[in-house]
Amino acid sequence: MSNKNHAPNEKKQALEGEISFEETREYLSQLLKRVYSDHDVATDDAIALASLATSLDKFLASSETERQSALTLKNELSQIACNSNRSNREKIKSNSQNRTESITEKTFYTNDGRVVYLGTMLGSGGEGAVYKVPNMPGKVVKVFKSTTDFAYMERKIEALINNQIPSKLDHVLINTIPESLLYDEDDHFVGYIMPGITTRFKLYDVSRDSADRKKYFPELDYKGLIIIAYNLAEAVSYIHEHEVVIGDLNPNNIVVNPDGTVCLIDTDSYDIVDKTTNEHFPCAVGLPEMLAPELQNAGYLKNTCFTRETDLFSLAILIFRLLMNNANPFGGVRSDLVSRAVSDAYTNVEIMNGESPYIKKIGGLTVPDWAPPFSILPEYIQDLFVRVFDYNQETYLEKIKERPTTKEWMDALMRFYNEPLKQCEKNHFHWYRKELDQCPLCAKENPPKSAKKKGIFENLSEIITIGI
Repeated sequence: MSNKNHAPNEKKQALEGEISFEETREYLSQLLKRVYSDHDVATDDAIALASLATSLDKFLASSETERQSALTLKNELSQIACNSNRSNREKIKSNSQNRTESITEKTFYTNDGRVVYLGTMLGSGGEGAVYKVPNMPGKVVKVFKSTTDFAYMERKIEALINNQIPSKLDHVLINTIPESLLYDEDDHFVGYIMPGITTRFKLYDVSRDSADRKKYFPELDYKGLIIIAYNLAEAVSYIHEHEVVIGDLNPNNIVVNPDGTVCLIDTDSYDIVDKTTNEHFPCAVGLPEMLAPELQNAGYLKNTCFTRETDLFSLAILIFRLLMNNANPFGGVRSDLVSRAVSDAYTNVEIMNGESPYIKKIGGLTVPDWAPPFSILPEYIQDLFVRVFDYNQETYLEKIKERPTTKEWMDALMRFYNEPLKQCEKNHFHWYRKELDQCPLCAKENPPKSAKKKGIFENLSEIITIGI
């Protein structure tokens, strides 16, 4: 099912105060993940963290409780920035350029003997860098950092290849699965070849109402978001059919094409078993705000057991955000902030305790003013979310098997899409259920600044607990 985007410069926007605190927090979460995983590579980001921490001054509220919580957050961010190994951005930039120049002059080879030349570097992160391949159109190369456990990653990438997981569904690229091992001139494993993607827009860019979504997805209306949710459920279903667990299923590992199709990236983190040797290669990364309750408080996830059911939990969060104006099902406005602001580095306390204000009343936690009402969704969609999010610390284990399957999501989303929805008279991009008297999206999609600020201190753990 399909609907036949240069990503926003969030760092600049955050520094200049052009986006809300919630959007700033989402971006900070990703920076913190990179800083924790690799201080050398992420020093430039760490410097940005220090500036962003300073910019939090403008979010200080009048109450002493919120002021103290903001100061706690600022201190946490500043500490991370100070702990970075280097603080000279020009030095890092120079070193990076030198590494790029040297590596692109080398010749590499695939495991079946093909010659590979590296072109422009497309991006880099904590694990390595991705390059164009001039002599292989449509392909890119990921080269791991020198600190990688190369023997382990060689076995894992080989297992991903040998398990023959198709990269396409109905001729549409749905995951950038490795296709060939990559070796240097000394026959040392250094990375792998995978399909290249033609879009840079992440699911996060599409879920939230923003100027960039309007600019790069000008025809994307609410029904289009239903299509994207359907396609995401279908992609997850397809990968599960090939006996693979995704594990780190988060909005930054999913790209969206202008036609509404989706593609999963960073597939070398998949949780798989080698069909030949039976060696298990677990997923060892994840964002606390996306992890199922049985994975919360799991340290570095090295001994964690990701399953199809944990994928289904993450999928439900992603679908909720697509259909609910990017609202977090476990997010809200806290009145008991101080007692919940600081947690350990690997836990989202709201998910661990099953505290979703959309599903049930939670003391001290209310739905943000800007979030659409849960009633915007038909009852059969609401029921699916209840099956995922209605639990507590005592019942979450017995509720795991109640999580909707990908097929249930696909059937429900197709039904929702085919319903005779009403088109808003004021905004033709808005569609809503015919049972509703007025459009519930108009008042929520562009909330006033005061409404945004009211909930700026919700879920501070989403910033300070990213340590994976």
